[in-house]
Order: sequence, then C-alpha cells, then structure tokens
Amino acid sequence: MKQLTQKEINDIIIKHEIWLDDNNHEGSSTNLSNMNLSHSNLSHSDLIGSNLNHSNLSYSDLSCSDLRGSNLSYSNLSCSCLNHCDFRDTDLDFSCWPLWCGGLNVKIDDRLAIQLLFHTIL
Repeated sequence: MKQLTQKEINDIIIKHEIWLDDNNHEGSSTNLSNMNLSHSNLSHSDLIGSNLNHSNLSYSDLSCSDLRGSNLSYSNLSCSCLNHCDFRDTDLDFSCWPLWCGGLNVKIDDRLAIQLLFHTIL
C-alpha cells in the first residue's frame, strides 16, 4: 500500500476537481485505491465519483467533503473525521465506519442508513 504525501494528494484532488468542472473532459478522475492516506487532510474536498476502495483513511480529516457516488468499499475509515460529509450513493460495503463523534452529521442515502441500522441489531 503506497503512502502519498499531502502534496501528492492535493495535486490529485486538483486534477479531479478540474475533471468535474469540465464535465469529465480535462484533468482526471481520482483513483486513490489501495493507497495509504492515513493522517491526511482531505477536508472540504470534492471527491464525487472517486475510487478509494481498499484505502487506509484512518485518522484522516474528510470533514465537509463531497464523496457522492464514490467507491470506498473495503476502506478503513476508523478514527477519521467525517463530520458533514456527503456519502449519498457511495459504496461503503465492508468498510470500517468510525463509531465516535467524528462520524456524526453525515449525509447518507436510505440504502446506507438501512445497512448501518442492520449492523446495530446483530
């Protein structure tokens, strides 16, 4: 699992935002799968449709980020700050969801809400 520097992460996010702003013609979609992003600052990032599956995001700050339609399956989000993130239509299957105050005030869709509730009754 490759560890990226904060500068490398910022450069990737800028390219992704250009890709989003130009209706997917310029720049590139973010692919951060299988990356070690632990302790990274990704707050206020526009990561719509990005690929973060199998990534280590533990202890990262994702607060106020837009992750709609992203793939976060099998990702480690433990101890991450997710306050005010938008996870609607996001694949979080088999990921580790933080169970502390940093996981409050997130936007989720019905499918994810049911999935999270299901695990509380097991």
